Amino acid sequence: MRLFVTGFGPFGNVADNPSGWLAEQSGLPHAILPVSWSAVDQFLQTFPTTDYDALLLMGVAASRTDLTPELFAWNIIGPNPDVDGVKRPGFIDPEGPDRLPATLWTADQVADWDATGVTSFSLHPGTYLCNYSFYRALQWLPSIRTGFLHVPGDDHLDRPTQLSRLQTIIGSL
Repeated sequence: MRLFVTGFGPFGNVADNPSGWLAEQSGLPHAILPVSWSAVDQFLQTFPTTDYDALLLMGVAASRTDLTPELFAWNIIGPNPDVDGVKRPGFIDPEGPDRLPATLWTADQVADWDATGVTSFSLHPGTYLCNYSFYRALQWLPSIRTGFLHVPGDDHLDRPTQLSRLQTIIGSL
């Protein structure tokens, strides 16, 4: 499998985004995306689909205590602005489905990771750019297996442990 990994850069109170660090440390081709609607759109619209089979998107959920692979992307955007001050509340695609399932992993794989302590379970990727990037990638890149992994803030799980667990996930894909 030819896997590409992304993380996000700083935003709000997150000066050093662990998802960006994990993408850099993954040993895989990667990009650090600005926390911007337009930057995500540009990245996905120019993603080299002939070079990769799979895309692992990552972002921080500072209050979560573990890595959480998302099973679905939801067709919703909340009220928070991106780093450029742009707001896009409402549906991601007014004519799109309410949710799209992850294609990089199965529910059984996520359950196995949860049972062995590698990750925790999540059914909702939030309503900010993490969810937006996941939904758009699934929608715009249907030939690319896609998943989204939320990572905790540094207060909840140290980065070496996060990296070790990320490597376990990648190794089992």
